[in-house]
Amino acid sequence: MWRVALGILALFAAGCSGPADDPCAGDPAPGIVCRVAGTGEFGFNGDGRPAPESDLYLVSAARRGPDGDIYVMDFNNQRLRVIDGVTGTMRTIAGNGFHAYATEDIPALDSPLENPVDFGFLPSGDVVFVSLHDPRVLTIDDGGYLRVLAGSFEAAERGDEGDGGPALEARFMELNGIAVAPDGTIYLADGPASRVRRIKDGVIETVAGDGEEAYTGDGGPGTEASLHYPTALELDAAGNLYIADSLNHAVRKLSPDGVITTVPGTGPGAAAGSEGQPVGLAIEADGTLYVAEREAFCVRRVSPDGSVEVIAGNGERGLAGDGGRALDAEFGFLLRIALDGDSLLVADQTESCVRRVILR
Repeated sequence: MWRVALGILALFAAGCSGPADDPCAGDPAPGIVCRVAGTGEFGFNGDGRPAPESDLYLVSAARRGPDGDIYVMDFNNQRLRVIDGVTGTMRTIAGNGFHAYATEDIPALDSPLENPVDFGFLPSGDVVFVSLHDPRVLTIDDGGYLRVLAGSFEAAERGDEGDGGPALEARFMELNGIAVAPDGTIYLADGPASRVRRIKDGVIETVAGDGEEAYTGDGGPGTEASLHYPTALELDAAGNLYIADSLNHAVRKLSPDGVITTVPGTGPGAAAGSEGQPVGLAIEADGTLYVAEREAFCVRRVSPDGSVEVIAGNGERGLAGDGGRALDAEFGFLLRIALDGDSLLVADQTESCVRRVILR
């Protein structure tokens, strides 16, 4: 199961390829893959270096923030890092490198973290994130201090504890996915609980998943459906919530009125979900969905009509092909993906790199 691999992954890593004058320089051509950050070596070699020269340790997510910088979850370095949008250098904004529950109400740089795995941005521009082994939702305020938005140190037993009440009194099992709506509503994926929960106006409730590890409920209320280890979450402009139902090999869609369905082209036996677990999602304005598949070492594109094609990855695990065709490149175990203009940012976790697939 992929979540087990988060802590015990391969002991070997190769360097990312791609000299400064390769096809990734300037205005890259559509269909190629480029390195954004990471040397491919597991480690931490400090801040202030160009992002491609900065060691990372199991990247879990990367996306551009409202300030123009690219934010990177450095999962096993216990840090949230930022690539400066002007200089291209990398710095840390949260985490001191130690593995422990985060400390509230202190500078984020002075706090330990527990494997930060995914993040989003509040309407204020503040980053909000979840950590795999810390059952709370954290944010960094304008002053650079850590604040708790939801959860407590006590882990949940069922995964719905606190529903209908203040989010600060809720309990979670293991948070590993987050999405934020334009109005500030927060959606959370709790994998072991097989639930997706929502925080709106400070109140928490379950919106998908009945707590059973199964694949049921399409066409009915999301709260009566069964999921199996949801991970990545993504919202479209219409307010539909897309859920990477990872161990069901499916992408589910929860409509604004609470009805759940399976996205055409995904699900058990479908091309987009049959080979690997979907763990990363990104969606275009026209409804085109991109799916990162962890154990298939690829990214697929699912068109609104349900047709599916691979756009990155040759199906072999490795780290090769930067500067060349994305379809010929090797990827490791992937995690989150995010649209960035005309390209797709890919967290290549086991290769400790952030890579960019040029879409157009």
